[in-house]
Amino acid sequence: MTETKHTPGPYSVREYAAEVQVIDPNLREIALVRRIIGTSGECPTELRIKQVANARLLAVAPQLLEAGQMLERGGMLACLCPDDRWFTCGGCLMRAAIAKAAGAQP
Repeated sequence: MTETKHTPGPYSVREYAAEVQVIDPNLREIALVRRIIGTSGECPTELRIKQVANARLLAVAPQLLEAGQMLERGGMLACLCPDDRWFTCGGCLMRAAIAKAAGAQP
């Protein structure tokens, strides 16, 4: 198991007029999700909903990684892929996500 290199969570979200900030427990900025520029016809309210949802997903990433690592350590990420479709089951997808978070190439 590799050592964690990301800023420890939990992270939280702060909403501002044009951007949404993801912060660590010490109120340091982890990520800034700027206003999404939509295509013509997209509702500004719907774009704001996506912006906040993106920030919330970033904020929960450390917890998702930790949960996946716990499942992996417990041997609970068995491959259940059909023989002809590799990397389509939850176990394989989770192991790939953990590897990607650690810096492995996709």
